[in-house]
Amino acid sequence: MVFHYLKSIQAAEIAPFGSAFPNSELLYNQKFIQLLAQHAKRKNSYLNGDNMPPGNLSLRKLIASRYILQGVSCTADDIVITSELWML
Repeated sequence: MVFHYLKSIQAAEIAPFGSAFPNSELLYNQKFIQLLAQHAKRKNSYLNGDNMPPGNLSLRKLIASRYILQGVSCTADDIVITSELWML
């Protein structure tokens, strides 16, 4: 799985949204900006609401459950997410 991921991030057709420094050509793409604006206008948009730190509760619960599977005692309240762009 790790090698699959490493290979996929080298593919030119895959947007590197996981990077702390996304390609500026992607961020200033007119179509991307239009889609982002349309999504942000929705009343129940993922971009509005509880997605600022500490982050989306369902994502924090999922992360906490993964830690629990690995033997780490943790709850969603122990998790802080500072950056989210995972379900546009």
